[in-house]
This record gives sequence, C-alpha cells and structure tokens, in this order.
Amino acid sequence: MKSPARHMPAIDAPAAGAPAGRAPAADARPPTPPAAWIGRDGRPVSCREKLKVLEENRAELAIALRDAFDDAVIMGVDPVAMRAELAAMVARLKSPNES
Repeated sequence: MKSPARHMPAIDAPAAGAPAGRAPAADARPPTPPAAWIGRDGRPVSCREKLKVLEENRAELAIALRDAFDDAVIMGVDPVAMRAELAAMVARLKSPNES
C-alpha cells in the first residue's frame, strides 16, 4: 500500500530526471557502502554471493528509509524526531541468533 505522501504534489519543482510528484532530497545520493562487511569472527566477509546480497539489501533499505523519512517530514513530522524513531527501530533489532 502506498503512503498518502506519494500522491501529494511536490513542494518545490522537481529537478530534471527526478520522479514526478516529489522534490528530490538534498542528500539523495546513497550513503557510501562500508569498505568491508565484518563477520562475527571479526574477519571481512569474502563470499561474492553474500557480498552481492548484502549490497542489494543495503541499497533497497536506503531507498525505503529515504521514502519513509521524506513521507514523514512532508506530513509534518519533525525531522529530528523521525531520525530518532528510525534509530530506535534499528537499536531494537535482535539478531536471529539471539533468543
């Protein structure tokens, strides 16, 4: 289900190539990936398939986070409060290895 903000007109005119209906975020570039994904043993993950999945997941999550953040701010949520909520959600994640 799409959020209501996706159907709202952009506050500013979109830049060339930006999706219609949304103004591009000032920090629209995806964050730089980590130099290495560190395993539980402290060594870098080296399996190419695992690295591919990790990077795909990271890219998808970056888009979802950006969309959720933008939607919240457009709907009037304080950006600082939204960042705090997103950080709290991550902090509450448990490893599948934890009970």
